[in-house]
Amino acid sequence: MCAVFGVIGEHDKDNTIKSYMSLVHRGEDGSAYISNDSSFFGIHRLAITSSCDNATRIFEKSSFTILLNGEIYNHRELGKKIGTSNASEEEVIYEYYCIYGDAFVEHISGMYAIAIYDGKKLKLFRDKVGKKPLFYRMLGDSFWFASEIKALGGNLVVRYDALPCYLSFQTTISPDTFFTGIYSVSAGGKVEFEDGEIRVANRFNPLSNEIKYHTPSEAKIATKDALKNAVKCRIPSVPFGVLLSGGVDSSLIAAILSKEQKIDTYCVGYEEKYSKYDETQYARMVSEHIDSNHTEVVFTKEQFFENFKTIDRYFETPLGDPAMLPLLSVLNKIKTDGKKVVITGDGSDELFLGYKTYKEFIEIEKLSELKYPKWLLNHLKSSYSQNKEWEWHKRALEGSLLFRSTAELFTDLQQNRLLKRNVKDNSSQNIIQKYRDEFLKSGQVSELDWYSFCDMKIKLGDLFLPKLDRASMICGLEARSPFLDERVVECAFSIDPEIRFGDKSKAIIKDIAYEYLPKQIIERKKRGFSYPYMEWLIEENELELIRKVNNERKIFNADEVEFLLSKATSGGFKHQIFALYSYCRWIDKV
Repeated sequence: MCAVFGVIGEHDKDNTIKSYMSLVHRGEDGSAYISNDSSFFGIHRLAITSSCDNATRIFEKSSFTILLNGEIYNHRELGKKIGTSNASEEEVIYEYYCIYGDAFVEHISGMYAIAIYDGKKLKLFRDKVGKKPLFYRMLGDSFWFASEIKALGGNLVVRYDALPCYLSFQTTISPDTFFTGIYSVSAGGKVEFEDGEIRVANRFNPLSNEIKYHTPSEAKIATKDALKNAVKCRIPSVPFGVLLSGGVDSSLIAAILSKEQKIDTYCVGYEEKYSKYDETQYARMVSEHIDSNHTEVVFTKEQFFENFKTIDRYFETPLGDPAMLPLLSVLNKIKTDGKKVVITGDGSDELFLGYKTYKEFIEIEKLSELKYPKWLLNHLKSSYSQNKEWEWHKRALEGSLLFRSTAELFTDLQQNRLLKRNVKDNSSQNIIQKYRDEFLKSGQVSELDWYSFCDMKIKLGDLFLPKLDRASMICGLEARSPFLDERVVECAFSIDPEIRFGDKSKAIIKDIAYEYLPKQIIERKKRGFSYPYMEWLIEENELELIRKVNNERKIFNADEVEFLLSKATSGGFKHQIFALYSYCRWIDKV
């Protein structure tokens, strides 16, 4: 399935069906629902792997109703253990839930959003890294849940107080959303509803793993085994494509896949006049090395704006990541080529500490060890700069939390200048303090583990994975990411953090890659993903939308807006400007 939907409590059936049908784009192979006066359950199915190959139905047995969005990769293996080798994924969930209760999730491996209703109590479960979304709300005395916010019935009331969080992290932080009273089930979380009461619990913390691997060779062997198994179990029985950027992560996944069968790879490029952004040559080099059927998708200005129209319709909330637009085009090409699954390299940078800024943060952390930092801090504050490094040094010297995810965009002081409200210094730390508390409670002491954990929760869980889910579902594709297999995640957090960090970026992954890829691919200088979105916004005078929306709604200080826009042509603050544009485009249509 690729959409689940439900209501517990009284509901108007006609309006409920309309809400349920708003999710039909997520499952093109069939839909089914069951309904009575006190409940409604519905699914939309994208058929990938199921022993009930042609069946689109809602699982009911005894007093139980079970809905699944996602894939349980080991369901056949689990079925054999209980004597039901031909069981569907839902049947396996049912049997294991009957045996183990809520602990059934410790036995299943996959990406999922699961609803289990026993006639009295509803339980919602979400996979450990948050691949599959699940949202919920109360409407009167009724409890609603769905794979997307738009299906949750009633009016949607925008939370303007979510804007500082969005400016900080390019998204909202789970369980909060942009709408009043609407929440996300957190990655690895559980939500229960019974007798009008909602109970929330988190079940998964990778920081609890014991350190097992203390040498580079041990770490490499364990990671390679986990990754190969993760790739193998994600090979579907239906046609699939593989995203291949030419970077180490996607290239390694493609190379491992190519050892199993001939594959179809896809990358995105740009017209010749934008050649400085184009890295198709590297993807082409990998494709030739692994002998894949390779397709290059040329992403144009016209597609950029057409894709924004699609995002306006389907994304529900703004995201500050400009990569969602070319991603949509390459996924659409994969779908038009007859594929039903796309395999990606997401997760490696966060798990294996691949972002170059991690090294910068480690060095800046040392300032907190200065015996007499006050003079230097006062000197720094007397010469304020919008430069992000200024903010990082200030935090280290004053003893506040330095690293707040590589998704961080606007600092608190920048927001204080931009917004027509008082944004206190370190407000962004307060937003993510729950994760810092988890980290401290775990007993971990290495800030490297904090960097990885924080980015798993924020950059992956609340920014990249929602982007991938929405874009793939628009195209009718299921996205699979081997690096985010729970065994790979467990392996990564079982490696001594200093070994995981290594003497070069992603040392463990690169050491594995030498067995699969050309040296030129592994050792080339890492470039952040970019493309000419700012040139296109300027050429079409689209940045005027920010001024228009601000004139109407008075959200931002006009002088600060003008300061930011004045930097657009020279490429300054372009990510921040894009995030503002994305938000203004969204709020203008809400």
